[in-house]
Amino acid sequence: MGYWSPRIAPRYFSLVGGEPTLHPELPGVVEVAASHWTDSIVQLVSNGWFLRRHSDLPATLEKHNVHLEISIHHDGPEYRAKIAEIRALIDEWKQSYSFKVNWRTSYGKWWRVFRGEGQTLAPYTDNNPQLSWQNCPCRWCPQILHGRLYKCPPIAYLPMLDERFGLGREWHPYLQYQPLPADCSEEDLTVFLTRKSEAVCGMCPAHPEPLALASPIPGRLPILTN
Repeated sequence: MGYWSPRIAPRYFSLVGGEPTLHPELPGVVEVAASHWTDSIVQLVSNGWFLRRHSDLPATLEKHNVHLEISIHHDGPEYRAKIAEIRALIDEWKQSYSFKVNWRTSYGKWWRVFRGEGQTLAPYTDNNPQLSWQNCPCRWCPQILHGRLYKCPPIAYLPMLDERFGLGREWHPYLQYQPLPADCSEEDLTVFLTRKSEAVCGMCPAHPEPLALASPIPGRLPILTN
């Protein structure tokens, strides 16, 4: 974050995952983010499952005016019961601390980025990067990863999928994507931030398909514990 905060000033800076609450030093991460992005609205985006692990978090949210965004991933009865537990915990926190909470109904908004699963993952072949960009929910979400700036989360984490599954040759053009290094010129940074569609957008669908996400309960996520 320190590489980029002197150079860019996004309206929102979001701490996302995976799941941020799995990080054992989450309050410290939030504090560092808030100290770097003083002119941005800093958001912690979480499914809420492991908030109980971070007793110092509500004080940190209040101190630095960081927003807590709870992403609700399913509408099944078991999941709603877990959300009720999370609401109870946050209500308890808010009796002592003042911070903003937003509940995001993420279910119903999932869409397919790739075709297939695991080793059968494949990019889309619509061959219309412009339309893919226009219909992309991530088009205004550049990602900082390992100190470099990526166009979007799917392209940022593509090498991790390749490492895990050994993606096929059809992915090679997209795996050649070069993120922007922190020592780039001002001209390169301006071009990056103002560029809209580009070739890598072609790996995503021109017409995104809705994805019905299976409930993670039971058996995939543990119950809330201290």
